[in-house]
Amino acid sequence: MANDQHASKIVRALIGMASSMGLSVIAEGVETATQSRLLQQMGCELGQGFLFGHAEDLGQLTLGRYGDGERRSLSSAAA
Repeated sequence: MANDQHASKIVRALIGMASSMGLSVIAEGVETATQSRLLQQMGCELGQGFLFGHAEDLGQLTLGRYGDGERRSLSSAAA
């Protein structure tokens, strides 16, 4: 997305459409701080991906770590 204007325009359009319908957008596959920053500038507040943490084996998941129902904002990745 950072180096592809077409991809960036598609992402911006999708975020705009969702926003105009009162929907939240969760960006999937956020891998870099640059992607996170661009998404925030486009109005996307939530994201998931390797920037926030790698996938874990099902046996390693614990309710305490992932079952709290909390959403993590893109800005928390910069902290």
